[in-house]
Amino acid sequence: MYHKSDGYIAPTPQHFVPHLKKDNSILEIGCSSGFMLEAFRNYGLKSFGVEPSGEFLEFLHKNKFQAF
Repeated sequence: MYHKSDGYIAPTPQHFVPHLKKDNSILEIGCSSGFMLEAFRNYGLKSFGVEPSGEFLEFLHKNKFQAF
């Protein structure tokens, strides 16, 4: 993501959702705390995440996200 101060607007789930079909699957690399995974899941997508740092994995699993 980019900071607004850099002249960019950070993408949000609303940027992607209109282009996706419900019941499809999506994989987010670098899913952090899962805020986008949650939005995709709420939209009806099968969402999966990869969090390379591992810092949020316990939190993600506790909140029923499929993350690795």
